[in-house]
Order: sequence, then C-alpha cells, then structure tokens
Amino acid sequence: MRIALIQDYLRAGGTERQTVAWARWLAANGHEVVLITFRPGGALEPDDWDPGIGRISLQSTDRRLDWYAPDLVDTLHRADPDCIVCMGRMANSHGWSLARSIREVPLVATFRTGKWMSPFYRWSLKNATGIIVNSRYALERVIREARVPSDRIALVPNPVLLNHSRRPIGMMRQSLREQAGAGDETVVLISCAQFRPEKNQIGLVEMVARLPAEPDWQLWLMGTGKTEKAVRARVQALGLEARIRFPGFQMDPSPWINAADIGVRASRSDSLSNFLIEAQWLGLPVVTTDVGGAGECMVQGESGWITPIDDLEAFGHAVRRLIVDPGLREKAGKAGQVFAHQHFEPEAQFRKQTDFLKRMTGM
Repeated sequence: MRIALIQDYLRAGGTERQTVAWARWLAANGHEVVLITFRPGGALEPDDWDPGIGRISLQSTDRRLDWYAPDLVDTLHRADPDCIVCMGRMANSHGWSLARSIREVPLVATFRTGKWMSPFYRWSLKNATGIIVNSRYALERVIREARVPSDRIALVPNPVLLNHSRRPIGMMRQSLREQAGAGDETVVLISCAQFRPEKNQIGLVEMVARLPAEPDWQLWLMGTGKTEKAVRARVQALGLEARIRFPGFQMDPSPWINAADIGVRASRSDSLSNFLIEAQWLGLPVVTTDVGGAGECMVQGESGWITPIDDLEAFGHAVRRLIVDPGLREKAGKAGQVFAHQHFEPEAQFRKQTDFLKRMTGM
C-alpha cells in the first residue's frame, strides 16, 4: 500500500510519537509512506528519514499555526495514496473536507484524545471510511458524540514505543540516578508528558509537597512545553528544588523510566496514556487520576492505582503506600510488566492498525 499519514506538527507528544513510529514500521514492512505535516520541523523530526518514507511539509516556513494546511488537497492528489490517515486533532479536523474532496481514496480518521470533540472533528468522524481508536473510552465517545456505528471503528490500543536505540538501559540506571542526586535508597517518582495545562504537572508538585521527608524521594518531570515555566515557579515557591528534577524532552525516555521506581500521572484529560503503559512495560507500578481510559492501562489495585481527579489526598496516599513498601512496588511492577507485554506489544498493534487500512482499501 501507499499510505499518506497527516499530522499538524511533529511536536514531542504521544500521538506524534505514534505517527513517526507507525510510519517507520510501515516502511520497514514494505509499504510506501508519505508523511505530511502542516508545519515543518519539530522535536521528532530526524536528520534523515528511513527509506520508503516521503516527507512533505505544507508550510514552507514555520508560521506556528497548527491549523494552517495550504494546498493539502492538491498535495494529496500528487501523492496518489491508496489510503489517507489523519493523526491528531488538527489533521482530523480537516478530515471531513478531505473525505468530500478526494472521494476515490479511503480516509481513516483516528480518535485518541480526552479533549473536547469540536464540530469539525465530529464531521470528520462521520465522513471517514473508517476510524481507529485506542481505548474503549474513545470508542464509546465516538459512538455517542459523533453517532458513528461501531462496525466502522477499530479499537487498537497504543503500541509501546521504547528503547528504539537499543541502549543497555539497565546499565544506565545508576548513572542517571547519580546525575539526579538520587541515592540507592531514594524512591524516584517519574512523569513523562508535555507541559500543558491538562497534563497538570502542578498537581503532582502540590501532591509531593505533602509527602513526608522520609523515606527519601524525588520527582522527575520529563518533557517540555508551555506550562513548564509555571511549574518551575511553583517548585521554587514550595522550596522543592532539591527534590524535583526536570530532565527535559528525551527522544528515548526508557533509560529514565527504568531508573525510576514509580510512574505518576495527574492528568485531567486523556484517552489512553502512553506513559502509564511504558512505565509498566519497564516494571514500574503506576498511580494516576481517573481520566479517559485509565482503567484500560493497568490492573487496578495490582499493577496500578486510580484516584479521583484533583484529589491530592487520595493520590498522595497511594504514592505513600508504594514509597514505604518496596515489596509492594516489586510485586506491582512485575504485574504491570506481564499486563503491558500481553496487551501493548508494538508489532501486534501496528499490524492490527495496518490490517484495518487493508480492509478499508480492499487490498
């Protein structure tokens, strides 16, 4: 197949990581890929793309407009794909127009967000040939809010995207902990997400501010984004500079996750968290707020714990249990590894997504 993947910008987000990884998997498995973005560059833009991936940016220079997609229809006509796939909210908001303008090519929409569904997004879902969702939560939203029949929807959970560099992450654990000033007995909490209001890193800072000083702990907030400055200011105001680290964006976060002990996420909006799955894949127990498909990311009470949104007391209680009980951390981490490897193995998930495209195209 010749597949056109559309994304607004290759920022350091979960959907964008999925787009890049799927493009590479498709090319490695004999498909031709045209990766079209509205804006050029981005944190996930490599110096060189793999053979079999054609790269097109619609904005010749970055106008910093995520919605602006000049000549998108003409570009797709020239690319002549067998199938068009919209990835992310901005690309999917153009889907309804593409479905009407390029009727001869199947258009597959995707829904992987916990955010509000705009009218443009709903129209795109209604007009798409098929839809890929990553959670039961997302599936139910598409059926309920866009009124799309279930037989046009494929539920394929996110594949795990870790350690593509094949670095010996186990050997890096000690050096990363030393770099962060974490001792052998320090319990390290980690959260990987873009710094955005809905990811609520400030909630995590407020939560750890209530933790007792002993046993020793640290919080690593990995990522970058527009709310990072505000989060850093709150850390300073609470006097937590010695406890909270900001490793920044990491193309391969697996060494850092592997160097930590507990995965935490206080998001107010999500569909299926890549980070929670990745943390369990690497043997970490997790604590999260009850948003989107949180219950689909773990075995509640065995590999992870779900708490109400903005309930810092309940969140902190679950975290404290894991901090003070290394046996519980080990048991929950092992349960998480089994669960993640059973349900989110990348080869299987990418193949399911691609098989759905084949069904939509009849190829």
